[in-house]
Amino acid sequence: MDEVFGNHENNDTCEQSELFIPSAWIIFTQFGLAAESAIVNTIVIVIFLRPKKRTPSTILLSALAAADCLTAIPAQMPYFVAYIFHYDDLEVDEYGYFGGWVWPELYSSCIVYYPVSNISVGFHTISVCLTVMLNIQKVVALQFPLWTMLNVGNKSTVSVICLIFVIVVSIIAWVTVIDNGLLFKGEDDACCYSELLDQNYTKGFNTSLNNVLVFAVLGVFLCTAYICWKLWTDEKSITRNQNQIAKRKTRRSALIIVLLSVIFILTELFFILRTINQSRLVPIVPMIEMINDSFILLSWQVGFSLNFVIYLIMSENLRNILKSFFMTLFRCKKETPLRNTSKWTSVSDNASTHI
Repeated sequence: MDEVFGNHENNDTCEQSELFIPSAWIIFTQFGLAAESAIVNTIVIVIFLRPKKRTPSTILLSALAAADCLTAIPAQMPYFVAYIFHYDDLEVDEYGYFGGWVWPELYSSCIVYYPVSNISVGFHTISVCLTVMLNIQKVVALQFPLWTMLNVGNKSTVSVICLIFVIVVSIIAWVTVIDNGLLFKGEDDACCYSELLDQNYTKGFNTSLNNVLVFAVLGVFLCTAYICWKLWTDEKSITRNQNQIAKRKTRRSALIIVLLSVIFILTELFFILRTINQSRLVPIVPMIEMINDSFILLSWQVGFSLNFVIYLIMSENLRNILKSFFMTLFRCKKETPLRNTSKWTSVSDNASTHI
């Protein structure tokens, strides 16, 4: 690495790589929400992918749960590790309004956490694409129910999910290679990058990705508005030839997607504000940057947790399975002391007989 980037050894060309570390309560909240997201989303995936419950919607919701989980866990790792293991190296952010530190990264750290951060960005992009796909699928189902029944199945849904995954992962892998190529080792093991190269490659990609995600959020908003309008104004046209049970299932499925989309739009507001703030269409507002640095990841993770609450409220099957699981768990715990007591009683009786 030193030989390849020997022309960067001049410290004048070294731009120190720094990571903003938010306040301690934000870091530990992010860590707790990431752990909770891993647990509840695993439960959702296991239940929704049971053979009898597999539908295009449940497959998409399971893929969305997996993408949310894989976004939350890698995203908070650099902040948690920096606070726990590199606290002495952190510098207080004197210009921040919400507390926090600046971490001048070492070369040994940045070459690890750049790919980790890109992985999180990749899975967040997949999550956004799946949310758009959910909305489009439901719009088509409401507008053309018969065509959807005949042409939209589990296999086609899985195929589209795999296509999205391959495309996004390929792009993120390419960007990761570019990012790591921009990094080089400076004096005292400092992690440096070339500002000129960073502007030409990384910032251009980030701008393009941000614009795509903003248009995706706009698409979700439009689809959600259409679904709400359809449910509100013309219930009979949605399920004209279905029985009452099928009607309730259709409305419940549409309502789940509406609620998920509303949460998605709300949690992406910080991201949209940052994109607008960095677009040069308006003067940059430092306060917006500070808010995003501190709260954008936290807002995503809160949204991931609220998704599970929606699944729990809207899915009777999920509630019944969880209820049965916890009843069995607590029943086992209660029965264990009783069994031990009965065994001890029998032993005592036998002992008294021998005495």
